[in-house]
Amino acid sequence: MEAGAKVVLNAAGPYSKYHAAHIVGACARSGTHYADLSGEYYYQRRMS
Repeated sequence: MEAGAKVVLNAAGPYSKYHAAHIVGACARSGTHYADLSGEYYYQRRMS
């Protein structure tokens, strides 16, 4: 999915519960921009 996209916008949370780290990692590996609506500071810290 992410390899054919320029940007992935994730608007389905809670992010830490639904393993958004897999999506973030896939985007990072393919060079695809990633954005989400997370207000979960602990999740954001783990992804940086």
